[in-house]
Amino acid sequence: MYLSDREAELAKSSLQNHRYHLKRFLEFCEATGFDDMTELDGRTVYEYKQYRRDEGGVNQITLSNQLSTFRVFVRFCENLGEVENGLADKIELPDVDPSEAARDEMIEPERAFAVLEYLEKFEYASKRHGLFYLMWHTALRLGTVYSIDVDDFHPNEGYIELHHRPESETPLKNKQHAEREVNLKGHVCQVLHDYISHNRDNVTDDYGRKPLFTSTHGRLYKNQIRRIVYFITRPCYYSGECPHDEDPEECEATSFSHSSKCPSSISTHPIRRGSITYHLNEEVPKEVVSDRANVSPKILEKHYNRQTESEKRQVRKAHLDNL
Repeated sequence: MYLSDREAELAKSSLQNHRYHLKRFLEFCEATGFDDMTELDGRTVYEYKQYRRDEGGVNQITLSNQLSTFRVFVRFCENLGEVENGLADKIELPDVDPSEAARDEMIEPERAFAVLEYLEKFEYASKRHGLFYLMWHTALRLGTVYSIDVDDFHPNEGYIELHHRPESETPLKNKQHAEREVNLKGHVCQVLHDYISHNRDNVTDDYGRKPLFTSTHGRLYKNQIRRIVYFITRPCYYSGECPHDEDPEECEATSFSHSSKCPSSISTHPIRRGSITYHLNEEVPKEVVSDRANVSPKILEKHYNRQTESEKRQVRKAHLDNL
């Protein structure tokens, strides 16, 4: 009922996020036998919060996002008279330490797909579209994306070449060890091909090379790439909603140069971390993800893999069911 009611006012991508977050509450209900919303009280809310933290293995950031949606759902139930008035206001979101946010932040698949859905519909084959799509699909580092030339892209064969070129100011983090060919699916190739054909600035860099991502002056600077990512990951940009209740006419984060000030905007690295975790949840073997993202299995597990214990169990189950 709640999702049906919100369908008319929420963008499709936002509705998917609400459905995904509330599915976690349904898992709690199934696990605990809770089946009557009229009995929902502060203690049950506390137990749900502890369940997500302990059983789900989620970090504070993810828990805060899920509880935020749950609070909106409880307020809806209040309006129907299904739960006690004022209960939603008692749902406290966990404090998130800024250092933890920077260390563990990643873009969730639902949010990445929401951004892509918006770009596909309203900014097809734009610089923003091609850039974000490539970063999400490949989990490449910022410096690697910066280094790619038009000639490194092979749309017919479906891959990009990555080269360490320190002599022309595009080194790769792991030098020659990071040189590789990365496969691209068909639609990514089509978007990049259309971007090159219609929207790429016809320029070269200071070394006569033709960068894939450009400004009117040459290769798109790394800081410009960061700004683009900050700008398009603001919820108001891709969904038309602000979870912080800011007035778009007054919020300084609506400007391109100040978009990083939006609390919900993210930098480039959380895209890489989220993409790696998404690959693993889609049952891509760790060895394949390691080669694709150019990160050792040990470092991948320690610093990049943000699968919850429940997600890891589901992946194992998918393999064991075939035995």
